[in-house]
Amino acid sequence: MAIKEVNKDKVDKLGIIHHIMREKEFLSELKDNPHVIELLATAQDDTNLYFIFEVSPNGTLYQLCTQRGKLSMDVYRGYAAQIASLLDCLQSKQISHRDMKPHNLMLDERMNLKLIDFGDAKKMDEAEDKEEEKPT
Repeated sequence: MAIKEVNKDKVDKLGIIHHIMREKEFLSELKDNPHVIELLATAQDDTNLYFIFEVSPNGTLYQLCTQRGKLSMDVYRGYAAQIASLLDCLQSKQISHRDMKPHNLMLDERMNLKLIDFGDAKKMDEAEDKEEEKPT
C-alpha cells in the first residue's frame, strides 16, 4: 500500500478542505475503473489525514519516458488507448481531472496506467468561478 499524508493544520490554513473531500468523493466514484488508483481506506489522527492507496510499483509515466527515452510505437498506442478509455469514463461521470499529465499517471505492476491526484478535479457542471469554501 501507499499512504498520502495530509496535514490538518495546512488544510485549514489554506482553506482546501473542499478539495480533500472532493478528491475522496471522486476516487470512490471511480473505484471500478482499472486506470484510476484505488483508494483502499482513509484514516486520521490528531495531526493528519491519511489516504491509503493500492501500490503502483513502477513509478510514473514521466519517469518511464525520461529514463527509457523513446518508447516503441506499440507502447505509445497502448497508453493512448488506456488514456482514451480513462477520458471516456471521466466524461461519462462528468468529471474533469484538470491536472492530467505524465507525473500523475502511475504505472502498476503490469505497466498499466493509474491516474492519481484528484485534488483539482471538478464536476463539469460546477461553475468555474464558484468561490471555494474559505475558513472564517
